[in-house]
Amino acid sequence: ILLGVVQGESDVMLRRAALTGLQAFSSPRIGKEILKQWDSLAGDLRPAGEALLAGRRSFSVEWLEAIEAGHVKAEATSLEAIALLRSYQGKRITALVRKHFGEGAAPLRSAREEVARIRQIVDGVVGSPYRGRPIFKQRCASCHILFHEGGKLGPDLTAYQRDDLETMLTSIVDPGATIREGFEGVQVTTADQRLLVGFVVDNGPRTMTLRGFDGSEIALARKFVKETKPLGRSLMPDGILDGLSDQELRDLFAYLRSSQPFLKD
Repeated sequence: ILLGVVQGESDVMLRRAALTGLQAFSSPRIGKEILKQWDSLAGDLRPAGEALLAGRRSFSVEWLEAIEAGHVKAEATSLEAIALLRSYQGKRITALVRKHFGEGAAPLRSAREEVARIRQIVDGVVGSPYRGRPIFKQRCASCHILFHEGGKLGPDLTAYQRDDLETMLTSIVDPGATIREGFEGVQVTTADQRLLVGFVVDNGPRTMTLRGFDGSEIALARKFVKETKPLGRSLMPDGILDGLSDQELRDLFAYLRSSQPFLKD
């Protein structure tokens, strides 16, 4: 039924809810059918599709094999999904992740040096918040809300001290330096070998509710939770600003530091 919703419905909210619901099932058919629909899972649907495929090893292998065969593009894969794919062990899956997403090695320059570099590019130079908004939507909006737009995985940035460039740069370049209370990442393994990464939004005696990197909230009965362990790092991946030109950096920070929403891309 849920696969039918993903395949046949046009309503984005219904399709997203169906993708989240499918995370509870391990049928081999699911991964294959979702990959057939991959091109249609754009915009708000893509994070939910990635969370579904990256949440199980078997689906992840199928996803990576589809990328290897050229049926699915690797370029648009979110950093959050890539981090989850890296957590799986095995020669084939490790080789495919390294081939298509790189080694995941430490950055060449220190966080302090990178903050100084970007500050020199951004500070005192005018950027365009109109051009910065689509960059925010691509790089940040899956996890953060700004001006009522975006996801709820990370803190709402609207009331954040966005005029403090130094603090904001440090938080983006080195997200693990300071993790706000309530946003400590955990990795949960379920009894049926489902892998979830997010933070706990409700910790009751019988259920645990986890908000995943796609923004969905999933309630898990405690008897089905096999293991919960702290990630010891921020859920925000490193390298958010990688690949942006100097002008794109200026435009992004012009939008991030703006005091009002800009509704035109």
